[in-house]
Amino acid sequence: MIIKDITDPYIKYVLVEDNLEKYEKAFPELFEHYFTFWAQKNYWHKELNKEQVAERKKLVADRLPIIERTLAEHGFSTKNLQVVLMVGQGTTNGHAFKHKKKFVAFLPIEGYETTEQVDIFVTHEILHALHYSAQPDFYFTTQEEKDSVFRQLVTEGLAIYITKEALGISDGKALWADYLSSDEQSKWMKSCESEKQNLFGETQKLIEEKSTKPDLFYANDPDDIRKYRAGYFIGLEIVREIARKNNFTTHNLLHTRKGSFEEMVKDILYDK
Repeated sequence: MIIKDITDPYIKYVLVEDNLEKYEKAFPELFEHYFTFWAQKNYWHKELNKEQVAERKKLVADRLPIIERTLAEHGFSTKNLQVVLMVGQGTTNGHAFKHKKKFVAFLPIEGYETTEQVDIFVTHEILHALHYSAQPDFYFTTQEEKDSVFRQLVTEGLAIYITKEALGISDGKALWADYLSSDEQSKWMKSCESEKQNLFGETQKLIEEKSTKPDLFYANDPDDIRKYRAGYFIGLEIVREIARKNNFTTHNLLHTRKGSFEEMVKDILYDK
């Protein structure tokens, strides 16, 4: 990996000088993407203090070589992948964006509190960058494209499925790491399983209508799975079923064209 660390500019320009514009100049293209799709600039605030920056940066940076080796053991090279360490607004664990014809993974370090969260979700975000690199049609340039139910189901389901396979972890861990306790994960998984047929039917309709339904991928209401990341569960289920039916390896999945994926997703949903 090629690590670009812009946490020192955060300390200097945000914590000391209280100057967001100077901080943005550390990587203008990243912040343009970040404030367009992941956070609202009007609500910018100081998320971490100097000591927290050092702690979180070390937590993430220490695991990156291990994550790189794990992915390499499963045939995924990140040797030429740029990964950015930044401090954001606490609105996302990161994702990937296009910069100079390449896809770059960005990791807001405030989103990571434990080693387990780093191992699982940094792997997940890196896989987004690898997926977009292999199949750029899955990337987005507008809010409507970003929120497409079909696009999110495939990209998130694929990242979760490959993370699960690479790390040898359970569905619950791949979906939540330790953000939820084991009991909470079990309860959530049971709720999703009990509603699986209904969720598939609703998803089929949303895809047919080319709808956006971001609530499915948000964590806004623990009492309503449709507003508590049920989209990730559906995506994982669909991608796993596609892999099973087509005898796909993780590499097959990563390199499958968007059009082919769309046909397979519809087949899965109609079969249910």
